[in-house]
Amino acid sequence: MDDQSVGIVQAPTATRIESCDLCVVGAGLAGLNALWVATDYLPEGSKVALIDRHPRCGGMWTETYDFVRLHQPHPYFTVGDIPWDWNKPPEYLATKPEILRHLEYCLSVIRKKFSLVELFGYDADIEANSDINPRQGLRIPCSALDPDRPNLTVEARRVIVARGNEVPIATPLNLTSAAVTSATPVDLQSHLQRDPSAPVFVIGSGKTGMDTAHQIIVSDPERPVSIVGGRGTVFFDRNWVAPAGLERWWKGKLTLKIFGDVAMRFDGTNYDEAFAYCRGKYTIGLDGSGEHCFFGYLSRQECKTVEDGMAGKIDQYLDDVIDTDEGPALVFRSGAMMPVPPGSIIVNCTGFLLRGDSPPIDRVSTGGAMLTISSRGSLHFLSSVSAYFLTHLFFSERRVNAPVYAIDTDALFELDRRAWFMAAITQAFMNPLVLLNALSMRTFDRCGLNTDRLFPLPRIVATLAEVQLNRRHYVEHCRQSLDRIAQTYGVRCGEIDWS
Repeated sequence: MDDQSVGIVQAPTATRIESCDLCVVGAGLAGLNALWVATDYLPEGSKVALIDRHPRCGGMWTETYDFVRLHQPHPYFTVGDIPWDWNKPPEYLATKPEILRHLEYCLSVIRKKFSLVELFGYDADIEANSDINPRQGLRIPCSALDPDRPNLTVEARRVIVARGNEVPIATPLNLTSAAVTSATPVDLQSHLQRDPSAPVFVIGSGKTGMDTAHQIIVSDPERPVSIVGGRGTVFFDRNWVAPAGLERWWKGKLTLKIFGDVAMRFDGTNYDEAFAYCRGKYTIGLDGSGEHCFFGYLSRQECKTVEDGMAGKIDQYLDDVIDTDEGPALVFRSGAMMPVPPGSIIVNCTGFLLRGDSPPIDRVSTGGAMLTISSRGSLHFLSSVSAYFLTHLFFSERRVNAPVYAIDTDALFELDRRAWFMAAITQAFMNPLVLLNALSMRTFDRCGLNTDRLFPLPRIVATLAEVQLNRRHYVEHCRQSLDRIAQTYGVRCGEIDWS
């Protein structure tokens, strides 16, 4: 299959699409999950519009660096419960082309359910939406990114805005020195080929930074690679949360159990103590304490490969690279400086999550016709999980029975990343327990995003039984913790208001 041609559908020449039953804005993992959930509620053959500014489905995966891989078992990166169309072992980490092919396959499955109008290469102006009438719903103006294509308007009875985390495209750091090369992971390969001996300084120690360092160390072991990692990042130990083969019967622990263990040790105030417990028991990272965690997975072997292969790890934050009489030098936030060889490649791998242009915080607006799935009011730290369950609640009359908590993760992340991490774990443990009262077990069974499905059924049943037995106590504890965070930081962190 040609990756460059799949999923690209030309927009109709008409300037208006009349009377759509549903419009979904965003064709990444979040948007596709929202679209999939809608198949449970809309009649087969309903007219649905799917809008995305990219030329195909896939969202951020269409723009990320070529050597990116999933960091979780691939079966649990999907749409609804659509299986991958191959027989690779679950622990296989899918590559970018494989991820895009799978998402296109998922869209092909959804096409069979709806009369789907695919508007790729269009930017939906959500802020300019206007009511038509109670029966027709909303009018969404859409601008073509290609000037040769017409602008158009989508009219739909319901609209779901599911643009995910709005991850911005990586850009090279703006450095003063002209003696070094500023790069991103996307254009890194061309710079490496241009200068086979240039040392590389990876700026950032999160998933992108570890991916980049690992890729260079494995493919070009003679090239010096250093990581400028600031206060450091730790990752959930993939060998623990996603064991391989028969080890799943006795090794590791279900994510629900891990999150519950950490959440029940957190009281809404003891951020350092609870984080230290989680870091010491469930995570790994490069040598050092590691002050941040962004819910990424890393195996012990990957970590060892980077540790053994890197030329150095610098626990500083980079401010600039300047030219001195002795040559270029890294300038750190602390005021310290470090000389580097001329021609060094400085790769911007600093975090891009929760730094995009997220949609407004409103959950349901314009008379209940529009659902906005946004990190400004997330149900879960994964936008795909938020999209799956919020779309069910959007269509369900039982949503009033689901007092789930939403968090303005953008605001909390900006104020205190430690508080954000603890709030996210607490929320991810509590909300599924609350949703059990409002949604059917079939809804949970069809959520293929749940990595706990990796484990044998007896282990899953035992965990669910224990959680159900103590559900009321767990939920009350988590609510109190999240309420304290809301009071301390003054951010949105409380029950979703569906009115």
